Amino acid sequence: MAKLKILSAMVLFILGVVFVASGQGNPLNQIYCSVLLPVTRWSPSIVGFFSCSNVVQSKLNEFDRNLALEPQPDFQGYAVFTPLDASQPGVFRMQVKHDRQLMFFFPRMHGDDCRVEVYEVVDEYKRKLFTIRGDKSNWTPVAQRQVLNMGCTQDAVLGKVSDTVLEFVLIGKWAQIWTKDSAVLY
Repeated sequence: MAKLKILSAMVLFILGVVFVASGQGNPLNQIYCSVLLPVTRWSPSIVGFFSCSNVVQSKLNEFDRNLALEPQPDFQGYAVFTPLDASQPGVFRMQVKHDRQLMFFFPRMHGDDCRVEVYEVVDEYKRKLFTIRGDKSNWTPVAQRQVLNMGCTQDAVLGKVSDTVLEFVLIGKWAQIWTKDSAVLY
């Protein structure tokens, strides 16, 4: 049963990439982004940091809430964003040059009460693009890549290329997003 679920998720993910690549304004892309992607949320299990990021991005510090940045001495140059007070979500925003369909980032967590969510922010409207939950028994691997499908943002659906504001929400004591040299997305 688990293999069937994984296979189904992989097929839906591949179909989604095809739908996104075929034109963001088409109805298949809208169905994928609104119906299929939220229930599958499949990401290939690739572990390994990128040496650098070529995504144009900047952190919008004025939107930080309950956020700590902790250096990781065992990983030269890396740090993790995490909630300062575990009883409230840690939140930060990034402005990103939307010039590709898929971006990667490195959330990490431990515990079934932890999760990381990513929202597209347009004016004061937020649209969820990504969610991952922790496992109560294990930490997720360091440097496990997660896919953020930028083909599902409003500008992509409208066929525009522009800057996009993303809001990252870290929920739970052990929810983290890894960063290096101010880069969150790769």
